[in-house]
Amino acid sequence: MMVLVICLVFIGGEIARIGHLGLPLDDGFIHLQFARQLAVGNGLAYNDGQLVTGSTAPLWTALLTLAHLLPGSPLLWTKAFGIVFLWLTAWLTRSLASELGLPNGWSWGAAMLVPATPWLVWSAVSGMEILLFTALSLAGLLLVCRASHLLALPIMALAYLARPEGALLVLLAFVFATAHAWSTRRWRDWWLGCFAAGAILVPTLLIYWVIGGSILPTTFQVKAGGSLGWPDLRYFRLVIDILFRSQPLLLFTAGTGIVMLASTHRRHALVAIGWLLGLPVAYAVLAHGSGPPPVGNFGRYYFPLLPLVIVFGLLGLHAVVKRHRTRALAVGLVLTLAQLALLIDGHRRYLQNVADVEASDVAAAHWLATRLPPGAAVAAQDAGALKYFLPDHRLIDLAGLMSPEILPTLRPSDDSYWEQGLFDFLAARRPAVLVVFPEYYPMLTRTPGFEPLERFPIPGNITMAGNELVIFSTPWHPGAVSGGTP
Repeated sequence: MMVLVICLVFIGGEIARIGHLGLPLDDGFIHLQFARQLAVGNGLAYNDGQLVTGSTAPLWTALLTLAHLLPGSPLLWTKAFGIVFLWLTAWLTRSLASELGLPNGWSWGAAMLVPATPWLVWSAVSGMEILLFTALSLAGLLLVCRASHLLALPIMALAYLARPEGALLVLLAFVFATAHAWSTRRWRDWWLGCFAAGAILVPTLLIYWVIGGSILPTTFQVKAGGSLGWPDLRYFRLVIDILFRSQPLLLFTAGTGIVMLASTHRRHALVAIGWLLGLPVAYAVLAHGSGPPPVGNFGRYYFPLLPLVIVFGLLGLHAVVKRHRTRALAVGLVLTLAQLALLIDGHRRYLQNVADVEASDVAAAHWLATRLPPGAAVAAQDAGALKYFLPDHRLIDLAGLMSPEILPTLRPSDDSYWEQGLFDFLAARRPAVLVVFPEYYPMLTRTPGFEPLERFPIPGNITMAGNELVIFSTPWHPGAVSGGTP
């Protein structure tokens, strides 16, 4: 009930703010577009007839096909799925906490802290795959703790299909399962678990390889670029800040909980500890190259770790206060008040996120819907809402996720300026309009022939790449769109 009430408060707030359902990230519309294409039988195509590996969450994409096949609004069903996975995350958090040694009351406290964590509620109603991945990772960790490798390995494989970070979970579960089978000389479940995991992973990886020439989605090429190196310590400070802003008190005591588990020789807890500590290390290696550090919008790549911070934090807290009932009640009150304050701020932030996306990408898509000639192409910095609300128009993704052929242009092998190469790329494809935040394309948007048609200011922006989205005409179709107010 707590999960449903809090999520309904978030959803009710967005309806009051923008008048209908929305999403706090443009990326949510990317998932919905892929899902719509799957629902009508077009496969993993973003634009009709062009298969791409732009979905980092093929399992979530497949689930969202139901949102387009069921009666009613796809956005409503998407949020409903997220709420179900938030409830499942809370239930699995309680089960894992109990499995790792927390008393029953404290385990229920862990469950209640899940919907009291603002970024997890945000995830539930965001249209993103975060909580599907979180629930699968927790289910896999719980099965590992119970030495049920026959189920743990395929569940971790499903987690990989929900988020590419799941590859680390598969590796950790495989190592632990192998060590356990070796020590007990019981290999039957190991073999069956490996076979089931392979049956889940191999077909999807082969499809990605055939479509894109790699088992990894195009997101890896765009955000990591294949650049690996020694971890940057500044990246760990960024991760700590992300987790601290959601669970400030429990993050401090999580270290105590981890040390406690390690000292009691609970080997089954090592996979959960390895996941919590290993994911930042893995991403820190990827963060070695140039460009922004890979944490996702608002740090969302690390939201799936928050239930573990809760569990380990409560384990450490319980060790400190278990013999002092008065102290335990005082700490519980402080924790409750702190989470309430964080929830209020998280609700405010979520509403601003939704309003930002609505004022920019969604507004631009609706503006173009009545003005863009049939068959005209749109070159855009954000690929989600513009394609979802303009399904009959080809979208050129300037970030390269849905248009991977653009990537060599964005990273030229010679010393040429990348925007010149981008102009040549667009000239060969002749889009009717360019929809970007101008500060990211200073040369291109000042080139003769690119004239502003409509501007979309974003009051109080905290979400989008810039404070004003602009639709430009292009030199190849200067009169294609009329009615703008530059």
